[in-house]
Amino acid sequence: MIDGLKVDNGLIGSIVGGIIGMVGVIVTTSFIIEANKKSVEDSLKKQDKQARDRDYIALILTKAEALNHEIIKSTQIYKK
Repeated sequence: MIDGLKVDNGLIGSIVGGIIGMVGVIVTTSFIIEANKKSVEDSLKKQDKQARDRDYIALILTKAEALNHEIIKSTQIYKK
């Protein structure tokens, strides 16, 4: 008897089993959330790197275009 209530072992086992099951669900859910969070962070880092790479390539192409323009200009001077 617990606090004046008659409780059998089956009921206690069911309650304990239910609690253990809920703890399992909570732990599993937290692992899934952390894995998704890590995946999103990795994806954002990859996108940031790709954006930096695109900016760097654009800068290189701009410099190459300016250099090409200077080369063309200098060769036209020699042609005159």
